Amino acid sequence: MKITYIAILFAAVSIILVLPEANALTPRTDINDNHFTYHTFTTIHVCGDRVCTHDEWDQWMGQLMASQTQNGGTFPSPSALNMYGQSSTSSSGNLNDTSNAKITKVTTFDIGNGEFSSFVSISYNGNLQINHIVVSQTNPGITIHRAWIEPQWSSVIQPVNVTFDSSESTLHHNGVINLVLVTDGKPAFSLDTLSSSHFP
Repeated sequence: MKITYIAILFAAVSIILVLPEANALTPRTDINDNHFTYHTFTTIHVCGDRVCTHDEWDQWMGQLMASQTQNGGTFPSPSALNMYGQSSTSSSGNLNDTSNAKITKVTTFDIGNGEFSSFVSISYNGNLQINHIVVSQTNPGITIHRAWIEPQWSSVIQPVNVTFDSSESTLHHNGVINLVLVTDGKPAFSLDTLSSSHFP
């Protein structure tokens, strides 16, 4: 009996020594500031040791975004905008499908120093693989300072609009994507363009 235990122990130790060690860390391939500490493409959110309610998730997101952008601030109630566009094909051959998308939620909070951070959710129920998004800020005299989605999306920021493009990620049927925009006043947003672009 003792010999059997020793043989089993010896086999287990041998296997442990032969197998390579596990490493959950992967090297970062995109060195920029467009990264998040949460996953955007999900409807189930966890707050500590339980699934959180919608209000708890909104409050947590507001605090997270405030801490990631600057010094934190207040968290007013969210407002939602539904902005629809038209489907068409652009001259460059890109397929536009803004009519099947809408801004479903905008949560804006004051982060201090005259800046406001907005967490904008866009839902899409069309059939294209969307990788080009243009969002505008419509309140007069207010400009966009910073904007991001996640590392796979690049952003080109103009004073009143932001263009997001990706060659690695897409917004697809029944998908939701979350944007963060920082402005120099309390904003209002419109969804100008959603299209499927073909990258070389």
